[in-house]
Amino acid sequence: MSRVLSSLMTIPVEARELRPLLHEKIDSITDADLQEVHRLLMRLEMQRLMNGIGHAVDEGYASGRITAESIQESIAAYRAAKS
Repeated sequence: MSRVLSSLMTIPVEARELRPLLHEKIDSITDADLQEVHRLLMRLEMQRLMNGIGHAVDEGYASGRITAESIQESIAAYRAAKS
């Protein structure tokens, strides 16, 4: 196994140990790779936020706060505010 692959497999899992290693890697990558890392981090954040929204919507339906009627009322209120 190459030295690079070996070092990747021994990366610490605890955030306090991983954070400085990631900072070091970010400081040494090319501009093009940095843009790709940024896109990956944005995608990760989007997925996290979408999961949170999904859970909130599920809870809203389960509690009765979100209903077909409340959705229609919200749409009507939005359209009225835009007119």
